[in-house]
Amino acid sequence: MPPRVCIVSPDAAFARSIGSRLEGWGHTVSLELDYRRVTPSFLEEERVDVVLLAVGSLEEGALRWLASVKQALPALEVVLLNLAGEVAISIEGMRAGASQELSAPFDLSKLRSALRAALRRRRKQAGRPRPSLSHRFGRAMAAAAFAEAGEPGTALQILEDDEEGT
Repeated sequence: MPPRVCIVSPDAAFARSIGSRLEGWGHTVSLELDYRRVTPSFLEEERVDVVLLAVGSLEEGALRWLASVKQALPALEVVLLNLAGEVAISIEGMRAGASQELSAPFDLSKLRSALRAALRRRRKQAGRPRPSLSHRFGRAMAAAAFAEAGEPGTALQILEDDEEGT
């Protein structure tokens, strides 16, 4: 089952852009423009592994929402997407339960690394096993096919993903 990520951002264009990239990386993505509509029961029903919460200039209520979600779902991983220089929001977000923060502008490699780390923590907390040997073997064969087709970067990415268990 692919990792499930919920992007919560009032900026629809930003959310769609990031969501499209995550889907390209093999994640299942849901988008929400209003944090108040994302309830713990929704996150459980959708089996969300990671929430990307764009906090930027959000009202203080978003951080109270984060604290209540983390209280209800302590294993849920939340990564803050914040504006550079918003130190007070960063501190409050971490106190509310975020596990990591990325400050905009950030490059996609940092986003990918943050998601990998969050998914590792999530699997560890949820006691999820690594993918089966046959699944990992299939990924290795796919990487070999990309390497033979002259796309070594894609092949390496597949192998890195498999090593991370994503």
